Amino acid sequence: MANWRPINFSDDFWKMDREVQQFMECIFGSYSWKPSVDVYETDKEIVVLVEIAGVNKEDVEVFIQGNIVTIRGNRKEPDINRKEAYYQMEINYGVFERVIPLPTFVREEEAKASFQNGILKIVFPKTTKVTNIPIEEGNV
Repeated sequence: MANWRPINFSDDFWKMDREVQQFMECIFGSYSWKPSVDVYETDKEIVVLVEIAGVNKEDVEVFIQGNIVTIRGNRKEPDINRKEAYYQMEINYGVFERVIPLPTFVREEEAKASFQNGILKIVFPKTTKVTNIPIEEGNV
């Protein structure tokens, strides 16, 4: 009998998102690195944490449209003598971007961001977005 696994749309969505981003990077180029991101939900808020140690807050931009958050920035490379013999290089420098779909609608105008110890924290109050569209007389 085959192993049964329930469908987890959240995991499948993130896997698909990573694959699409990799495909787009192959075609159009990419930002040089992507910071790690945590997104969690409380009763009243959606919280996004972005790990960007070594980035000045002046070098970070946060945009939100609907339930999509875009975070862009630049971690500047330190003035290091490139003639040194490195044994290991894992720190990423240069421009970055993360596009994060939020799990629900938020009140964009009430979002708050803080930056401490290399972690950008963005807090979005949740809302239920309901739009009433009036029906007018006219041609169809």
